[in-house]
Amino acid sequence: MPHITSITAIPVAIPLRTPMKLASEMITSAENLVVQVVDSDGVEGWGEAASAPTMTGELLPGMVAAVERSIAPALIGRPSDDLRPANKALHGSIYANPGAKAAVDIALHDLVGKRKTRPVHTLLGAAVHRAFPAIRMIGPGKPESFVRDIEQALAAGFSHYKLKVGAKVRDDVDNANLLRRTIGPQCHLSADANMGWGVTDAIEFLDCVNELDVTYLEQPVAEDDLEGMTSISQKSAVPLCIDEALHSPLSIVRHADAGAARGAGIKLIKLAGYSGAAEAERLCRAYGWNSTYASKIAETSVGAAAVLHAAALAETVDWGVSITNQYLADDLVQQSIQINKGVVKLPRADGLGVSIDTQKLNHYRLDG
Repeated sequence: MPHITSITAIPVAIPLRTPMKLASEMITSAENLVVQVVDSDGVEGWGEAASAPTMTGELLPGMVAAVERSIAPALIGRPSDDLRPANKALHGSIYANPGAKAAVDIALHDLVGKRKTRPVHTLLGAAVHRAFPAIRMIGPGKPESFVRDIEQALAAGFSHYKLKVGAKVRDDVDNANLLRRTIGPQCHLSADANMGWGVTDAIEFLDCVNELDVTYLEQPVAEDDLEGMTSISQKSAVPLCIDEALHSPLSIVRHADAGAARGAGIKLIKLAGYSGAAEAERLCRAYGWNSTYASKIAETSVGAAAVLHAAALAETVDWGVSITNQYLADDLVQQSIQINKGVVKLPRADGLGVSIDTQKLNHYRLDG
């Protein structure tokens, strides 16, 4: 019987094309965990997860240690053609560490997909979508560069825009107005505060952009401020979307029961992989919520492919899908996932549908 023989945790750092300003930090490079799983027949599976300490509590060295010291020993020797025993061992191997688990879970699905000569999404269920509106994130900047970025995205065919907010409300309102004027009324507009505001600021922003047709505001306040989210929701018609507050499917139940949100940003790193994402999607549908699928800023085409396979089973992708290899100066695969006229398509090849470029991997790895 084919079985898992090795699991390698590889830390990498890849520069962004342009630094990305969030409410709490400036990101200039992506520090990610890449995982390689190999079986007794030499078949390889690859996975990726971003280090996101404000979201999962994980730093990159800790993610590597979690794989090497706890996850890998629990999985070595498990069957490589059956996900069930490997998944049970993975999720029981160590408490928490959802990003590290997600990277391994993605690699396991890639491996099993290759062994069964099937794309990953077919291991998860029947695909509902094979093409997705891609979200273009727009960060604050000088007016001339801000408009130039938007115009370039429009020229590239993007229809979905997410404005990074969460600093000074007046500046964010001005940026939202400028963005809407530039993209016109037909494009989808959302905003993401990354926990940068208090309740008063969030309500002020929503009041000021009331005429801009903002589809949703993502995580305006701290991830543990359920009362604040509820207060904002009661005072605004714009749906709130949880992101940093989504730690498990139970987070959706808590926010839904409190009337604190009407949508969730589903990331594999927050939910320890595909099974958690599937349960989150099920609960979104049960509560009448919307969902949006995303990689963290920023993951390579490995992470992009992984999230597309998860999003393929969503009931609706009206809120768009955010793949973030588009923001990186380089990639780790032989052929990158591409956005064409604002749309990204589901990979059709076996496994994740992307192939690692080992030369680039070795160039960006931090342990070499």
